[in-house]
Amino acid sequence: MDLYFSPKVSAYVLANPGSMEARSAEVTLLLTDLRNSTPLAEKLGPGGMFKLLNQVFEVETNAVMAEDGALEHFLGDQFLTYWGAPIPQPEGTNQALRAAMELIKGMESVKASQNPEVKALFGYGVALHTGSVLFGNKGSAKRLDFGLVGDTVNEAARIEALTKYYGVTLLISREAFVQVKDPGLHRLLDRVIVKGKSTPVELLEIQNPRTVANYSELVADWNTAFDHYTAGRFAEARPLFAKLAEQFNDGPSKLMVHRCDELAAHPPADWKGVWKMENK
Repeated sequence: MDLYFSPKVSAYVLANPGSMEARSAEVTLLLTDLRNSTPLAEKLGPGGMFKLLNQVFEVETNAVMAEDGALEHFLGDQFLTYWGAPIPQPEGTNQALRAAMELIKGMESVKASQNPEVKALFGYGVALHTGSVLFGNKGSAKRLDFGLVGDTVNEAARIEALTKYYGVTLLISREAFVQVKDPGLHRLLDRVIVKGKSTPVELLEIQNPRTVANYSELVADWNTAFDHYTAGRFAEARPLFAKLAEQFNDGPSKLMVHRCDELAAHPPADWKGVWKMENK
């Protein structure tokens, strides 16, 4: 049981055997993925790649277990954890956010310990998302795993994939963000409809160990630009985004410059500030 849960959660499960029965629950997911796995494996070789993966997973596991998160799986270079099952965790989203911050610190330490060629390839994204899942034992008569199923898991994976699209380390959905007690500095990055979905998702970035030092200035100017963008004033928004892209080397601002150009060239008939993604 300790392979899945922290000592605190394991003790709860042992004292409450029915807590492992299959049912639905609202959980907060933390999903992270290592980027550039193929070139990293080519550079490091099998032994070096598994050594790096184990360093990464050690950092991630320690950060999550310290906040009583549950381990869902290591899949390739992906790491999925959650709060809210099988033990009730009213502070689960706040615990998940603290775990994400420690995880990022640890990942930066792993990166700093690598040689320059590996450092250049080393990257990762972190996503936080809250929603309903089914949880319980899954597998066969010969092997069972305790874990989650549901569209919320797929949504978390898509949000994590978007960290690379925006050029940020951490994304949090609005569903998770509203449960954070003290998020600190943050910005609404986008309202998007991901491929295969019809409902918009709001994505935010919270200040973290990877954001720029003068993040408050970036956020203030970003909010002004984003308000213009949301209102359909693309000509006003573009130069503000361009300034942020140059001043802060800001990935989302670079993206928004190109998006403003596209929207200005082909104005939407019924613009509501929501961008439809064509790719997953």
